[in-house]
Amino acid sequence: MNFYYFGTHYVVYNIIYEHPEVWPNVQDKWFYDISMGGFAEYDGQGNRIKLIHSANINYKVRHIVAQNNDFPKHM
Repeated sequence: MNFYYFGTHYVVYNIIYEHPEVWPNVQDKWFYDISMGGFAEYDGQGNRIKLIHSANINYKVRHIVAQNNDFPKHM
């Protein structure tokens, strides 16, 4: 599982932000969520021949809303 976690983390926080020519709509946005899925393809004898993974990564504009100008102390 660490392989998937660290690989996905690297893609989400490094590769996508470092290539605005490929993902221009992601620039100036923050990572929001990800949904991943996968399936396997088999040949006629039941042998697995291909594993396919897909990910839907969402980025959104970040908004911080404070009530009564009471910002959190760490900001």
